[in-house]
Amino acid sequence: MLKRTIFTLFTLAFFAVPCLYSQTLEISGGVMNILFDQGRNSSLSQSGENFRPSISPFGVMRLMGNHGNNAYDIGFKMDPMLRNILYANYIWDFEYLKIEAGPFLNIVRSRVLPVNPGINAGLTLQYPGIVFLEAIASSTFAYFFREKTGYHNQYSANLSVGFWIPYVICSFNLSINNFTIRETETLIIEDALERWFFRANIHAKNVPYTIIMDFGYQNIKREYSGQGTTETDILHSVFTAIEGSIRVNHRLRFILGGFLPIYSWVEAPLDKPSRNITLFQANAGLIFSF
Repeated sequence: MLKRTIFTLFTLAFFAVPCLYSQTLEISGGVMNILFDQGRNSSLSQSGENFRPSISPFGVMRLMGNHGNNAYDIGFKMDPMLRNILYANYIWDFEYLKIEAGPFLNIVRSRVLPVNPGINAGLTLQYPGIVFLEAIASSTFAYFFREKTGYHNQYSANLSVGFWIPYVICSFNLSINNFTIRETETLIIEDALERWFFRANIHAKNVPYTIIMDFGYQNIKREYSGQGTTETDILHSVFTAIEGSIRVNHRLRFILGGFLPIYSWVEAPLDKPSRNITLFQANAGLIFSF
């Protein structure tokens, strides 16, 4: 059913708006193991175990278009932490001010609440070519009904402050993702990611490739709460990441990227990862312009 919904959404968008918008299709995905096992119902700390990474796929399929000051962005995201998200955003860009807003559906394997609707909103203030400030947030509507078994909620927030220098867009960024579910009457599980990083987006006119480089710190938390007790597993990392894209022709561009923790540590009583474990994230994709 989910696959049919995604296919229908993209088919309608593809045929309904080509006369009004130029369109771009992005399809990308990858695998990562910088995550706690989401199948667990108890903490590693309680069991006296080492951190064990869980390999998870992720990806995005999105259709974007613009016409004058108006643009849209609709798509499907498969996020290891936030689960599956089907969204549609409308964007108004007025040079110094950009506003975006739209609904989304958080799709989770839950008999009680398989689909949780929410809203996304963002605001960007900028002096083109000089500085910019961007804030984007999203949240589901069922947040206040967590007392019911099977109910879940997710929220995310992104804040960026940046500036332009020749051939590089530099920015300081904060990203927060959170997903919480009442697994049983006595157990609430919370997954959270907090990431602070510096980004350099390197590009130049008449050059077929661009490079995005990140350097920063993140912590990943998985918390188990119930019957008056809370158990928490936390993994900290200093990381670097790079993503490059190369233009094959005026319609097609390929993407290749990687994310690598330089140094990772855990909070006691969780035991540190084995030295034989390599934490990583890798992705690839393509962008096609109609």
